[in-house]
This record gives sequence, C-alpha cells and structure tokens, in this order.
Amino acid sequence: MFGQKKEAQNIVDSLVKKIKVSEVYLFGSVASDQFTKDSDIDLLLVFENQDLLEHAKKIIYGKPLSTVGVDYILKTKEEFDKRKSIGGVCFEVLQHGVQLFG
Repeated sequence: MFGQKKEAQNIVDSLVKKIKVSEVYLFGSVASDQFTKDSDIDLLLVFENQDLLEHAKKIIYGKPLSTVGVDYILKTKEEFDKRKSIGGVCFEVLQHGVQLFG
C-alpha cells in the first residue's frame, strides 16, 4: 500500500507547485490501507477563497497528473470549516484521512 500513498504525495507535490492550495487531505481506501487494483486516490483540497478554487479546477481537470485515477473534492476554507463538524466528507476526512499538505 505504500506505493499508492507515495503516488498520492507525488500528485500533491506537483499540485502545490501549480496552484495555491491551503490544505490537502488523502482519504478513502488509500488512506485506510484498503486500496485495491480498482481503487482511485481520493484527495480533498481546501482553498482560501472561491477564486483560487475556480482557478485550481482548470489545472486539476486539465492534463492528468497520474496514471492512477484521482477523485478530487474541492472546498473553500469557509465551507470546509462549516462542514467538518456536522458529518459528511469533511468530517470523515478529519477523522480518518491523512493531511498531506498545509
């Protein structure tokens, strides 16, 4: 499973050189060491504001950064902070995810 976590970190390292992201979390099967050959890498990215998030979409959804499938969830800091204590993906990320940046 180490290979998938390393691949996730490589993706994040590449992303932070191209976009202004505040925090990045790995979650899902790779974070919980339950990765299979059919799994993708789940990343939640947090941005200071909507403008930075919109700019990041153009980069993230352009040329793939990996041959492994990646599922991105993008949130503003305000949205992430609001949702992190009420359940859902933001809550799960903080409970079971791994912070890779920020």
